Amino acid sequence: MTELARTLAHLDRLVGFDTRNPPRAIDDAGIFAYLRAMLAACGLHCELHDLGDGCLYLLATRGEPQLLLNVHVDTVPADPAWTGDPLRLAVNDDRAVGLGACDIKGAAACLLTALADTRGPAALLFSSDEEAGSSRCVRTFLAHHRFAEVVVAEPTRCAAVLEHRGIGTATIDFTGTGGHASAARALHDSAVHEAVRWSSRALDPRAPTSIAATDRSAACVSTSAASRAARRLT
Repeated sequence: MTELARTLAHLDRLVGFDTRNPPRAIDDAGIFAYLRAMLAACGLHCELHDLGDGCLYLLATRGEPQLLLNVHVDTVPADPAWTGDPLRLAVNDDRAVGLGACDIKGAAACLLTALADTRGPAALLFSSDEEAGSSRCVRTFLAHHRFAEVVVAEPTRCAAVLEHRGIGTATIDFTGTGGHASAARALHDSAVHEAVRWSSRALDPRAPTSIAATDRSAACVSTSAASRAARRLT
């Protein structure tokens, strides 16, 4: 079989495992059993950790690698607009379509094929709670392991990137003088008006990276340019 045919065979199996998150009904069977079998056949030592609530991560190593390849195996739920079975891979001309084929079971399939053709050091981390959850897998992994470099196999149109959009969350308390917000003095000392003004400045792409509320506000929040594109205030 060609490399492409072997990769598509792996992808067909991987897409067939229901790893939608939510509901994250994932355990140590199914996709993780398949990954362990394929990785062991390539000479990798596998450690599977079940953190509960469908959160599992698999660390597979061979030799003494310094670089870690990171792949998540969970997918978003299938959109109602699917015209075929989202858990059955469909290969048409130069496209392979299936739930999670791009994000990012396709990367896992490629890695399985590459590992079978190589014998050098390798380290791979597969996790199941990236799409929805508390990122418990990665946080627990980082508490026990460190690698010099990490490649995250997210879809980036085959371009290597060093960062992508993040999200910053904050809880902010605004204080002011009590009274109806429509009163003339409320323009200057109403907590509601102050919150609106602060939010407007925070969402302004021309604003500085450090945004402080006025003296009447009880909070000062610093943000980064990377997180400004996706910010939620609660």
